[in-house]
Amino acid sequence: MLIRRATESDLPVLGRLGAMLLQIHYDFDPRRFMAPGASSPEGYAWFLGSQLNRSDVAVFVAEDGGSVIGYVYAGLEPQSWKELREPAGFIHDVAVDESNRKSGVATRLMETALEWLH
Repeated sequence: MLIRRATESDLPVLGRLGAMLLQIHYDFDPRRFMAPGASSPEGYAWFLGSQLNRSDVAVFVAEDGGSVIGYVYAGLEPQSWKELREPAGFIHDVAVDESNRKSGVATRLMETALEWLH
């Protein structure tokens, strides 16, 4: 398994994984989280694509056999009076394709994101 920075060519898969994450969140609490829709994969792909070249954000993918099987989206967040915290690193998303779960993919993605945040 290879962990690397996401590229624009990864966006279709990232959109699908992000839409899966959106569905999981919505199923957990539909009053808090956005409702998924038919265009959720494209919308999530657009959003993550808008983050790829930012210096305060990192999107890493896990690739196995040439296929992206998961991703992590992390960022450096400024001080927040609303949240009563100083600047901090934040893991926004961790998503792994269902067929690759429980194999250490999320752990490797998290370790890479935490190293980048540090």
